[in-house]
Amino acid sequence: MSLGGYGYSQFEADSFDRMFNEDDILLVAAAGNGGTADYHYPASHDSVMSVAAVDANNNHASFSDYNDQVDICARGVQVRSTIPGNR
Repeated sequence: MSLGGYGYSQFEADSFDRMFNEDDILLVAAAGNGGTADYHYPASHDSVMSVAAVDANNNHASFSDYNDQVDICARGVQVRSTIPGNR
């Protein structure tokens, strides 16, 4: 998921926990694009895999959020697109 905000929701947390623990669904969400250590949701829920961005040299992307909830990082700068003409 590439969406999010600052607001924590217990209903959301309970729903994601149920999906993860009972339905074997792994939800993956972007950590956020503020370049801060702030928590963004849904990525910062314990049962959601939070993904931060790195550049082509595997350095932290300046816009990508970072905090103790980030689980993994992936290329998020100068990513080639499948749309013709986009590079």
